[in-house]
This record gives sequence, structure tokens and C-alpha cells, in this order.
Amino acid sequence: MGQYTDRTLKALQVIEYLEEAEKAVCLEGAKGRITITYNHGGSKATFHRDYYDEDTDTQYKAGDVILEDPIDNLYIKYSNEYNNSTPLFAQIKSIMGKITGV
Repeated sequence: MGQYTDRTLKALQVIEYLEEAEKAVCLEGAKGRITITYNHGGSKATFHRDYYDEDTDTQYKAGDVILEDPIDNLYIKYSNEYNNSTPLFAQIKSIMGKITGV
């Protein structure tokens, strides 16, 4: 029974780490754009009005979103392990569907 407790505690620690990494650490607003930077190093910029960026020669429209990937390697590892897994119910449903042909 101890092994299941250890697995559960490990999963809870990973979930807590993921939740902490997804918290915002910085909020910046300028020129119709709001940028949110997260603990994991990624960011999300949302444009709320049309904007032309002279530095990159890019035109943005209201509603455009720019996502930058996280840079925290541990977050990326945990995210790939836990967020891409199929829930148990979906696995059972898939198996039953193959058996019954539905």
C-alpha cells in the first residue's frame, strides 16, 4: 500500500509544481497590447487594438495573440508527462468500443 501512497504524493507534487509554474509573474500593458509573463518563462501577448510594430515590420490586428513557449525544462517535462496522458475513463471507453465495435 505504501507504493500507491508514494505515487499519489509524487503526482500531487507535480500538479502543485505545474500550477505554480502557470501563475503570472508580470503583467504589462502598452500600445493596445497586454503581455502576461508566467513563472515557467513563457508569455502571452494579446492585442486589443490594431498595431504596427516598426521594429519587426509586422501589422497586428485586434484579437491577435502571440504565445511564447515556456523555458523551464522541469515544467516542460512534467507538462508533457501529465497533460498528454489519457484519463482512465477515456482509456476504458476506447477499449470497450474496440471490443463491441462501436
